[in-house]
Amino acid sequence: GIMSLQSPIPPSNPPSLDEMSEHHILPTKSEIAKRLNKELTLSETNRYETDSKWRQILRKEKFQDLVDEIPSLSDYHDQNVQRKKDMIDSIQNEINHLRDMYHEATVANINRVEDLISKHDDQVVLLERDFREKVDLLQRKFEEDRQCITFKYDQDIESVRQGIERLRQME
Repeated sequence: GIMSLQSPIPPSNPPSLDEMSEHHILPTKSEIAKRLNKELTLSETNRYETDSKWRQILRKEKFQDLVDEIPSLSDYHDQNVQRKKDMIDSIQNEINHLRDMYHEATVANINRVEDLISKHDDQVVLLERDFREKVDLLQRKFEEDRQCITFKYDQDIESVRQGIERLRQME
C-alpha cells in the first residue's frame, strides 16, 4: 500500500510548516523522491502480485469451467463416435449388398451367355443338318437328272443310229 508520512507530533495539534522546517521534521526533496521511488517499486511489486493472484484465480475458474464441461464434451464425443460407427456400419452393409447384387448379376450374366451359346450351338447343329439334307437332296436330284439325261442321250444316240441305219438301207 501507500506509505503515510508519520510525524512525531500528534494529529490533534498539527504543527505548522515553519515549526516543521525548524525541527527538520519536514522531509527534504531527496527524501520525498526516495520515498516516492520506494512507493513506486512497492506499487509495481504489488501490481505483479495482484496480477499473479488474479491469474491464479482465473486459472482455477477456467479449470473448474473445463472440469464442468468435460461430461457434456464427453457425451458429445461419444455421440459423434457412435454416429460415425453407425455410418460406417451402414456403408459396410451397403457395400455388402452391392457386392451380393454384383455377384448375382454376374452369375445371371454367365448363365445368359451359356444359354445363348447353347442356343447358338443348337442352331448351328440344325443349320448343318439342314445343309447336309439339302446337299443330299441336291446330289440325289443331280444324280437322277444325270441319269435321265444320260438315258435320253443314249436313246437319242440309238435313234440317230437307227435313222442312219435306215438311211443306209434305203440307199
